[in-house]
Amino acid sequence: MNIKTLSKLISLVEKSNINELEVEEDNLKVRIKKAPPVYNYSAEFATIQPVAPAMIPMGGKPLTAAIPQEVKPATVEKTEIDPNLKEVISPMVGTFYRSSGPGRPNYVGLGDVVKKGDTLCIIEAMKLMNEIEAPYDGKIDSVLAENAQPVEFGEKLFLIRAGA
Repeated sequence: MNIKTLSKLISLVEKSNINELEVEEDNLKVRIKKAPPVYNYSAEFATIQPVAPAMIPMGGKPLTAAIPQEVKPATVEKTEIDPNLKEVISPMVGTFYRSSGPGRPNYVGLGDVVKKGDTLCIIEAMKLMNEIEAPYDGKIDSVLAENAQPVEFGEKLFLIRAGA
């Protein structure tokens, strides 16, 4: 196969809808493959302006939705944090259980006094039951997770009032 034939084959692939062409002649095998298109996105096309859709009620004039021109930031109320309340957070993703099984009593409840190392709950992750222990002594002030519901890594599970 000569250069002129090869050049014609390349031109054929470029101009046609085919993405790949393979030709075998004598002891020579040639494969011509189109490269995927490269897109160049520039910042000037990245801005999207919101447009309110026109709403047409039955038998009436078109209505347009109002778009607020200025959005004011929400105000955040400052609350005092009790330094004696300590968080117990989930060390993993899984399902939160307050007891060891259905119909069994909860490991802990509101107002219960716990010591460091006491089991507070179980988190099931990949069919493994992981006991979550109290990291310090105190009294259960709040249970923040719902029984048999999924929890995320770092999610607050309990608030314990230290020193109570």
